Amino acid sequence: MRRLIIATIILGLFLFLLSLNFKQHEKFMYGVSFSRFHSDELGLDWKETYLAILNDLGVRNFRFSAHWSLTEPEEGKYNFEELDFQMEEAKKAGASVILAVGRRLPGWPECHVPDWLKANQEQLSTVNNQLTTEGQEKLLRYIETVVNRYKNYENIKYWQVENEPYLTFFSKQTCGAFDEDFLKNEIALVKKLDSVRPILTTDSGEFGLWYKAYQRGDVFGTSMYLYVWNRIIGPFRYPITPAFFRIKKNITSIIYGNKPSIVIELSAEPWLLKPITDTPLEVQLSRMGIDKFNEMIKFSEKTGFDTFYLWGAEWWYWMKLKDHSEFWDRAKKLVISETQSQKSYEQSGLSETVSESLFSSVGIQVFRNNKLIKQGSGIIISSDGLIATVADLFVPNAIYQIFYDDKILKGIVAAKNQNRNLILIKTDNEYSKIVNLNSTDYKNGQEVALIGRLVNFTESKVFSQKGEISYITSQNIAINTKVDNNLYGAGVVDTSGNLGGLAYLRKGKVKIVESDSIKKFFEEYAGRK
Repeated sequence: MRRLIIATIILGLFLFLLSLNFKQHEKFMYGVSFSRFHSDELGLDWKETYLAILNDLGVRNFRFSAHWSLTEPEEGKYNFEELDFQMEEAKKAGASVILAVGRRLPGWPECHVPDWLKANQEQLSTVNNQLTTEGQEKLLRYIETVVNRYKNYENIKYWQVENEPYLTFFSKQTCGAFDEDFLKNEIALVKKLDSVRPILTTDSGEFGLWYKAYQRGDVFGTSMYLYVWNRIIGPFRYPITPAFFRIKKNITSIIYGNKPSIVIELSAEPWLLKPITDTPLEVQLSRMGIDKFNEMIKFSEKTGFDTFYLWGAEWWYWMKLKDHSEFWDRAKKLVISETQSQKSYEQSGLSETVSESLFSSVGIQVFRNNKLIKQGSGIIISSDGLIATVADLFVPNAIYQIFYDDKILKGIVAAKNQNRNLILIKTDNEYSKIVNLNSTDYKNGQEVALIGRLVNFTESKVFSQKGEISYITSQNIAINTKVDNNLYGAGVVDTSGNLGGLAYLRKGKVKIVESDSIKKFFEEYAGRK
């Protein structure tokens, strides 16, 4: 009995530690899922609804779904009218897009199969809805066609391949038995077609074990629901707290390594047993009133995640047309708050001269074996695609992703000098803004700003923080400022707007690679070419 008590106490302490929110987020990013499929279910004009979400609501982060049944209504004949319009308008507005491809995509009945394939038993079994080998080949052809059509859009953040594929009990009736090997083939195909963008794989927040989906992709996404409706139990709330998600998130990252993780589907419309249009408004409001809507937002912000794609934007618009604009108005405040937060964050503490340096900074992510290893910033030092950053970000046999404006570029290390603590990364891009490397005669107590780009999954936000020179020796210049791992490669700028070097961390202190050293390294590289 004593051993059991001790074991219980140890387990309780372990779970308590795992439930702690080790990374407190002050800012959150909000996006929405949108599909013509869901708009049609509500009897809405899909184009009017989408433009309202984009322009009136002001959403700048979307998840679109290329439902197979809508995209290839006839075998070999594709309908891209809706997706083309959505992608073009998002691009004009500067909105990012997650594009989901596959057979199982968001929205009931989970697996979306064209009528022409349903009628062919050689491609789809009428017994268990299982795709045959020939049917799988048709699915891969559709995926290839979609990816090739949209991969040149710079505002695509990443590809989602299938939706919650490991939640098998929820979809077996409409999707058949899960074929994990085929999922691997789908992911491999998308990676082959677009080797730069990360793959998003997803799982259920409440029922998923996460570890398989987490390992399959470069980015992991979970759903998050509280209020559901079971045919036997009736309507109920899951008996969980935000710690439930923190524990799952911490366990998964400890065992399988840290990687970008987001809430890809945050419930913000009612879970019903009948179609929304057949359900009385009072029932809908009892299942997702504005009180529950606000609860979902507050709950999600305590789960350890900082990026949320809300599910239900089409319903908010439908409710707005029914004189219930409270959901639309609340969502608009979320979006506006996130946008204003980003603006104030980007401008914090910067003079007009310092802000000029922002145009020559980039965000950097370093991946190896589909895992995010390091991230930081860099500066553009040539118009033909060279980025300078600190050698602390060097990882052998790694993939470098460079974030510049709304672009995600692939980079390779062109030169490395460990003594100078510098590397040059080559990208296939032309830059109009190049940093001016100025010699700076630093003095103790001198005020400086550290400027870089904080990569939030697949977009970067400018950050700045103040500091002052704390000591100067013949070999080191140190800065007294808040120590943060995101400072690797951040530009160090004086009050006149001169960029005098790059920041790095050593033994808990922030130090500078001076601009003279960067300039000499670049000249040495250029002389060898």
